Amino acid sequence: MAGYGVDPAALKEIGNGINGAITELKTLGIDAEAEQGRGFSSLEMSADDVGHDELNDAFTQFCERWAWGVRTLVQDGSEFAHRIGLAAGRYADQEKYAKDLVKSVAGAVIGNPHETDEQYAQQSFEQIAGAVEHVDYSAESWGKAGDQMSAQWSAAGRAVLTSAGDPVQALAQATGDGAEYQRGVDDLFGPAPQPGHG
Repeated sequence: MAGYGVDPAALKEIGNGINGAITELKTLGIDAEAEQGRGFSSLEMSADDVGHDELNDAFTQFCERWAWGVRTLVQDGSEFAHRIGLAAGRYADQEKYAKDLVKSVAGAVIGNPHETDEQYAQQSFEQIAGAVEHVDYSAESWGKAGDQMSAQWSAAGRAVLTSAGDPVQALAQATGDGAEYQRGVDDLFGPAPQPGHG
């Protein structure tokens, strides 16, 4: 299935081209008049110049309709150029967001776990994938990682159950069972780390 692609620079060029065409009206001296549908009254002639009243009326109506048509075209062209310029910016933003999101996911799966999404956004996909070349997959490394994860989960669980806002701990303290509660936490998560020992 064929994909699609839009070059934000091409969208900007389209908008600039339309604005350029409108700017060209300025060289004719009818820019403001054209935006308001005016500037064609100078083409109108008197009945004496034309030589026939009906022909003069038809020509006058033509000039009026032409003025309204030009007004509409200039206004629509201006609006289109404005919107296509906005679309180019939005497209570029969305493209960057999608690219950065994929880099972040790739980094989370195969990259350095200590790097942030912002750091991944600054890297190429090759740099993110290159982090895999230096990964230590030895049994010792896996063992250390497991120990660190276990210690982190224990610390997190202990922090939740011993925080000042824990209602179960508050109830245990209020009923005089605080020491028993603390022993239960120690049984579940291991002894509390001693100050200065991590």
